[in-house]
Amino acid sequence: MTKEIPIILSSASHPKLKFKGMSLFERDEGMEFFKAEVEHLQSITGIDNDNVQPASEDDFLFDGDDVEVEQHNTEIDRYLITPFSGDLLILNTMPIIKNIFLKYNIALPSSASVERLFSVAGDICTK
Repeated sequence: MTKEIPIILSSASHPKLKFKGMSLFERDEGMEFFKAEVEHLQSITGIDNDNVQPASEDDFLFDGDDVEVEQHNTEIDRYLITPFSGDLLILNTMPIIKNIFLKYNIALPSSASVERLFSVAGDICTK
């Protein structure tokens, strides 16, 4: 699966697909690639959306129990819990993931890869 990193990142960065259709092993491995790409882009662009906030009294459940509410502050966490609404505008609120989406989900400006595909198909589908 490591040879297909661009395909994994293409799927993972699309809000409709995310990690659907992957086994648990593939999902774990894909998440590692996705996190590494996010960290790489954060180091390049300097964008840091990991707003970790200290716990306050409002972050507790059941009026004083010691169970904290799970906070989704990182961009990856927010991305994974946000349901797909049929629109890609959700990516505007997550600049790092939007950059990954644009990097791996943009159509090629050349028809050479399609011509290669038809050439190979012509070799396979002969009389």
